[in-house]
This record gives sequence, structure tokens and C-alpha cells, in this order.
Amino acid sequence: MTGEFKIIRGLVRKNPRIGKQVIVGIGDDAAVLRPCRRPMVATVDALVEGVHFDLRYCTAADVGHRALAVNLSDVAAMGATPRHALVSIAVPKAQAESFVNEFYRGLFPLARRHGVEVVGGNLSRSPSGIFVDVTLLGEAGQGAVLRSGARPGDWVAVVGPLGHAALGLWALRKLGRRKALARYAAFCRAQLRPTPQVEAGKKLAGIATSLIDVSDGLSSELGHLAEASSVEIEIDPSRIPHSPSFERAASDLGIAPQALQLMGGEDYALLFTFRPRDRAKLERRLGRTAIVIGRVLAGRPRVWQVEGTRRRRLAPLAFDLFRSP
Repeated sequence: MTGEFKIIRGLVRKNPRIGKQVIVGIGDDAAVLRPCRRPMVATVDALVEGVHFDLRYCTAADVGHRALAVNLSDVAAMGATPRHALVSIAVPKAQAESFVNEFYRGLFPLARRHGVEVVGGNLSRSPSGIFVDVTLLGEAGQGAVLRSGARPGDWVAVVGPLGHAALGLWALRKLGRRKALARYAAFCRAQLRPTPQVEAGKKLAGIATSLIDVSDGLSSELGHLAEASSVEIEIDPSRIPHSPSFERAASDLGIAPQALQLMGGEDYALLFTFRPRDRAKLERRLGRTAIVIGRVLAGRPRVWQVEGTRRRRLAPLAFDLFRSP
């Protein structure tokens, strides 16, 4: 790619910090890291133009922020601390320098906020469209928290907003970036610059019996927890809080608030289970930000929705990458 090394040299200048675990960072054939003594967690996520982002309402800086945020959320969902990132970008030649520089204007601040060092990656030419791939390494101080640890008698809880990013996406698609941001700024920001629950994830280590991030929608993630832990889960959707502004915006846009909260993804809230005896410990660590929405039961893996005296199956309805156009 013309100017590839010029772009890389610019990134090195903008990202000079090298910690004790990094022997060689950006600029060589590979990063060289000094392994930590704690268990390492690793995750990778791809963002593809036209599938995961649309440059009609999403800036390159938004893409940079989101590309790291989705990986930070995966590490948070293991109760771990993020440490080092590798970033790969494929971009058409005409957009290369402008897109890459703006992309990192969104990614670097989020990385610094969470103590993440970008230690390498790759820059390549794409014949059509933009492709971004981020690998994130982290460490689990007390051992990684898995999806498979929920047991009958546990409570089910969430920390972080639900439905905000889906509402923002709906507004952006319906109104365009300028009008959507003017009317529904907070919800558009939830979609364009999501907030991964990194600190909450670390505080849940040692308390959560199972843990997962809400990337594809609450109903879908509940199904994943039930399947991984071989349990039934019962929730009361009325326990999920939402603000009057959320309800008004949903009404304006013609969407049911509860549908957004159950099926909307990309908020990157955390869904977890914990033992009732640990409620006081949970509140000491997270205050009252964690909301109990249900309980774990013995039985075949499935999820139930309780509304008053009614109890019905909650289908894992969420955005499906391979079924959606």
C-alpha cells in the first residue's frame, strides 16, 4: 500500500507508551511480550463495512472506538483485565491515510482509558470496503469466569443499560446521523461509542458464578447461559429499568421499549448469575448498579419469561448475522 510505512510511523509516534510486559511494540515484524503469571484470556472480533458499521452515519473514529469496545466487553465478560491489543485494518487505497488516522483517534483514547497497549497489527489494501480485526489479550487475576457456572438457586442480574444502542441504531437508520444526534444524542452515542463494563467485570470476579456480555440481545444471551450451564432460567422483564426519556424516544420511533431491552444488542451490558448469600458483597463492590431480574432453576436448558401469573418461553430472538440481510 502506498504510504503504508508512513502511516505506521505516525501511529508509533501517537502510541509511544511501552509497559513492563511489552518488550517490542508497534513497528517490528511481531510484538514481543513478557508473559504474566496469571491466566491469560484472548479474544478477537471483526467489524466489516456494510455488516457491522455504515459510514453514512458512523465516522472512522466511531469505528475505531467500537472495534476495541467489543473486545473490551468480551474480556470484561471473563472477569479479566485487558492488557494488549493487535489491530488489523484492510482499507481501499483512496481512503487509507484519512480513515486509518481517524480510526485511531477513536481507538487510542479508549485504550488509554482502560490501560490497554496497542502492540502491533497489520495494514492492508482492500479492493472494496473496509475490514477491521482486533485481537485483545488480558489477564484473569482470580481465574476466568465462564458461562457454564450457573447453578439452581442462583439469582440472575444485569449491570449496564439495555436497549439503548438498538434504539440509537434505529434512530440513525431512520433519520440519518445529523437529525438522530440532534434528537436522541444519548442513544446514538450508545450505538456509535458503546461503554464496555470493564470495571464491573473485574469486580464481579469471585462473585459471579457465570458471566456473559450482552452483545446480541438479552434473550439470546440468556439462552447461551442456560445452555452452557445446563439449567433453566426464569426472568421478570418488568424488573429491567428504563428511563422516561428511553420510553419517550421508543414511542416516538414506534418501537416497544421491552422489545428493545430483550432483543436489542450492542449495549455490552453484563449478564451474570450469583449466589443469594453474596448479595451484600455484590452491593459493596458495585453499589446498586446491578439489577436482579430473575433466578436459575433446575431443568432442561431454556428461558422463561414471567409476567404476573403468566409464564411463557422466551425465545432467543436477536440479530443473527447469517440470517439478517
